[in-house]
Amino acid sequence: MQTEAQLSPLDQYFQTLASLLSLTPVLRRNQIIGAVRLAVTEMEENASLPAPYTLEQLYAYLGDPQQVVAIADADMTVIKAGNGAQVIQAAAAAENSEVPWGKAASRVRFEDARLLREYGQLVGWGETVSAAPVKSDFLDSKIESLISSERIRHNFFSYFLPIAFGIACTSTALLVPLGFFLGIFALVLLFYLWRKKVSPLWPRVFCALASLFAIVCTVVATLRLLGYNS
Repeated sequence: MQTEAQLSPLDQYFQTLASLLSLTPVLRRNQIIGAVRLAVTEMEENASLPAPYTLEQLYAYLGDPQQVVAIADADMTVIKAGNGAQVIQAAAAAENSEVPWGKAASRVRFEDARLLREYGQLVGWGETVSAAPVKSDFLDSKIESLISSERIRHNFFSYFLPIAFGIACTSTALLVPLGFFLGIFALVLLFYLWRKKVSPLWPRVFCALASLFAIVCTVVATLRLLGYNS
């Protein structure tokens, strides 16, 4: 196992950052670390620091990890209060002026602003939906590990899942008991998507109608098979 003396300055930086984020929900933690990695990539591509650089030089460029976490927490406090526009305004102002907290924290704020502008309703951010924190659960973390793109994940939740289950429910409506259980599963899925506050609404409406249709049809078909013809 590597000791701290054997770790590179960059490894030490991320080790410190990870320890500070140990109690942060997994999705939010991944957002923060991903933003810091973007700042590091930009640093390496632009050769902003001489090679090899020291940990002190890295701190001077990226900023203290504690400051990174402080900026991220401040953003989330504002976002949870339903004032995401303030984060967007702060990020825009930081683009045109020097900030004291370093490139890593700045990148975290820029990424928060980007997520608010593009996918705010997916994670419960912004003024158009009720205030809600970024929720982390087992399914979210598994999907995020499989689908890295925010846009693809958004389309997966907003369109693919509800439409696919709606079509499946409609096509199996008369199959006993498949249609019934598929309809019940689709309703559970709709509850999950409702918690995530995905948009637009129409794919979920289609899925809800299709699942109810499948449940009713399979119940009627079951009654007829049992001899309860009206």
